[in-house]
Amino acid sequence: MFSPRFAARRLPLVGLVLGLLLVAVAGCSALVPSPQIGRWELQTVAGAKAVFPATIVFTNSDISIDTGCNKGAATYTLDGSKLTLDGAAFTLVACGGGALSAQDDAFRAMAQGASATFSGETLTLDMGNGLPILVLKRGAGS
Repeated sequence: MFSPRFAARRLPLVGLVLGLLLVAVAGCSALVPSPQIGRWELQTVAGAKAVFPATIVFTNSDISIDTGCNKGAATYTLDGSKLTLDGAAFTLVACGGGALSAQDDAFRAMAQGASATFSGETLTLDMGNGLPILVLKRGAGS
């Protein structure tokens, strides 16, 4: 037979269990990180092997860029493969021409809008035409 006293004693326990389940389910999204989060190291620029080290670091909402010559930062959104940088700002150090300037220019072009493809440990950025402009590998510890 149903006892109101029994139900009153069990209600806090049921609430606690449900609360823990909700916390566990909500925390699951934190266990599966977004593919872009972390440090990415430059491998190629427009199909040629990168001569100068350069990196991109993604957090949940910000991006930090080291072109090998200049540094930049912005907030970003990633909608499917469309990478949009908002408020991108770069330092203005003269890169001296040649490969370093070309590399710097490629990173700056990315700030105008790029397509980003994450495949395992590789990030490929192109200008929406399918031709890779920057290819990066996930850095150690990312």
